[in-house]
Amino acid sequence: MKDIDYNVPAVAALRHGGEVPVSLRIAGTFRDKAVGYMGASFVRPGCGMVYEHGRSLHTLFMRVPVDVCWIGGFDERKRSWPVISLDASVPPWRVLFAPRGAIGGIELACGTFSESDRPLSIRRPG
Repeated sequence: MKDIDYNVPAVAALRHGGEVPVSLRIAGTFRDKAVGYMGASFVRPGCGMVYEHGRSLHTLFMRVPVDVCWIGGFDERKRSWPVISLDASVPPWRVLFAPRGAIGGIELACGTFSESDRPLSIRRPG
């Protein structure tokens, strides 16, 4: 699998006041959405794929666990996605369904976040 171009810099605001820089890629094409991290043996730390419109995600055919941030709609004024909930360390071969209020999800490298200090929002600077 070729290296993914993470072209969207962002900052996750954590529940306990800290911030974590993350690099994202918006899954905008059918291929991005269909393939995602399937077959990947590695996801760079602090990197993730954004699936803005989808009520479920899966880790089928993936070889590494991921953290999944379930997000609400993008707020243009704040330039951020609110994080509805977090599923940390999701192993391969799982199917996940979005919790109430979520309209999509962000798959990130496993260990980016923890249940005890999950992000409240993920903001795009600018």
